[in-house]
Amino acid sequence: MRERKLLVVQEGATAEELQRGSDAALAFFESAGVAPWDAAHAAWKIQSALRNVSSPFSEREFTMAALWDKAACVAADACCAGWAKKPKQVHLKLIDVLEERVADALAALYPTSGVPSDLHDVTNEITEQALAAMIARGAPEPVAMQSILVIVTNLFVDWIGPDGTATLLRHMADKVDAEQLH
Repeated sequence: MRERKLLVVQEGATAEELQRGSDAALAFFESAGVAPWDAAHAAWKIQSALRNVSSPFSEREFTMAALWDKAACVAADACCAGWAKKPKQVHLKLIDVLEERVADALAALYPTSGVPSDLHDVTNEITEQALAAMIARGAPEPVAMQSILVIVTNLFVDWIGPDGTATLLRHMADKVDAEQLH
């Protein structure tokens, strides 16, 4: 599984407060013996099931989703400690480190285009719908994710063109090489 970061999203919070919330949520997951990815995936599956997009969920998945919600409450308590008006929950977001690098590379190549946020929104929507539909039809999740990767790659080509995609991949490779040298 690729590396992921757990971020807290809360308007008005400082970087230090957001990090404190993230650390608290991670500690909560560790004490519960649950990987954040598993809890997030269960929460996503239940939300999809409630929208009649995916197959039924198990009791374990329901429990895992509840842990995701509880972690958001724990993060809110830590992030917003001392605030006059504290939210009950903050938004937790798992960021795929590779996806983050792609967005950074796109932003560096196309600084004023808005491509990274638009592309992120579109690919998230496609990924969510495609994964739910494929799993509902009995496809193993790894096979479904490989198929979705092909879809997203084609989206890149359509969105920024073959030359833009090649430039993006070269730029990302250069960034990774530079990081490995340091």
